[in-house]
Amino acid sequence: TTPVYGNGNTNDKVAAIDI
Repeated sequence: TTPVYGNGNTNDKVAAIDI
C-alpha cells in the first residue's frame, strides 16, 4: 500500500492505494 496525500483538494486526506 502506498500512502498518497491530497492533490489540491479542500479536504486533504490520506488514501491507501494498492498498485
